Amino acid sequence: LIIAGTRDATFDFNGTWDLFKDVKRFYSRLGRTDAVDINAPDAPHGFTLQQREAVASWMHRWLLGKEKLIREVDPLPDSFNDEQLREWNQPDWTQEQLQCSPAGQVLLMEGERSVFQINADTAAALRESRAPKWKTLSEAEKRATIRDTIGSPSDDTLSNPRPNRVGSVTRQGYVIEKLTLEVEPGLVLPALAFVPDHPAGTATLYLHGSSMTADAAPGGPIEALVKAGQVVLAAELRGIGETETGHGKNEFGKGRFGPDNLDILTAYLMGKNYVGMRTGDAQRWTRVLSNWEPKPNALHLVAIGEAAIPALHAAALDAGRFESVSIRGMLPDWESLVGVGETHDQAVNTVHGVLRHYDLPDLVPLAGGDDQVTIEHPISPLGTPIP
Repeated sequence: LIIAGTRDATFDFNGTWDLFKDVKRFYSRLGRTDAVDINAPDAPHGFTLQQREAVASWMHRWLLGKEKLIREVDPLPDSFNDEQLREWNQPDWTQEQLQCSPAGQVLLMEGERSVFQINADTAAALRESRAPKWKTLSEAEKRATIRDTIGSPSDDTLSNPRPNRVGSVTRQGYVIEKLTLEVEPGLVLPALAFVPDHPAGTATLYLHGSSMTADAAPGGPIEALVKAGQVVLAAELRGIGETETGHGKNEFGKGRFGPDNLDILTAYLMGKNYVGMRTGDAQRWTRVLSNWEPKPNALHLVAIGEAAIPALHAAALDAGRFESVSIRGMLPDWESLVGVGETHDQAVNTVHGVLRHYDLPDLVPLAGGDDQVTIEHPISPLGTPIP
């Protein structure tokens, strides 16, 4: 039974109605059209009187095997407003009558632990169990484990991506080329290539967690690199900058989970995660820069904020591509997320089951070690700087 108010501002009823039609058709093919139905009163979001009555009647049919029309208010007025609907939502029991534990909270019982505490203990146990196995793996085996865990693309699917040039802007001493790259069918990501008039032979892939334009203003960090003769590719990963989602939606969980939490959860239901998908994006942009003409004799990587974890993965998987890797504003490790009760915009950085295999510090040796990898301005799970 699907219950949905036709004036629901939380979930678009048009989508619910389309879903019901598809499900009804499917059940009809099974010969059980009676086993699915919809209750769609003229009501806002909630669990209103009409919906409660429909659920009770439905459960009566399928759990007791009897048809019974159940009414809380009988008869209903010919017309009523939302204020009257709310008045009919008064509970039949007190909070105390509904409590199953002595004080109304299981955590107040002696010896109880929260899910966060249980998860923290589990993470600590995983750290102890995975470390010996990780040490026995070769670098190739470690990279294969990382790819399998995050679901990043294999090397043979990354070869020679070809960007499209869609425009350019001239500044004093350099040109900004506007690029797009189709990383998957129908998914196009933008980038800005800052090309100095007199290239020195080196190039930097610049991945910012807010936007490709975040540090692109005259006099900014990118221009400083360009003035030194570097080609700088300021590229975007999916869900960042121009492809950021969450605009015009109900922003449930924004801050705690992130404005793109609906897309993150959808990816999870499809067996994917943003770390793996964005790692593939970073690897494709790396190949775009590697194939730049004239061909650079050295590549560097700068990643900031939300782009940091995918970038570190890309550097770890693409052994030897970067002479230096600068990571800024990243969590020191995933384990620090597990035991805390509150986080800020970290759902996009999570990978299901990853702590069975490795943690973020394990990527540094694969990306070049401490001589090549610099991690600055680490942040806490709440997004605040760690002193």
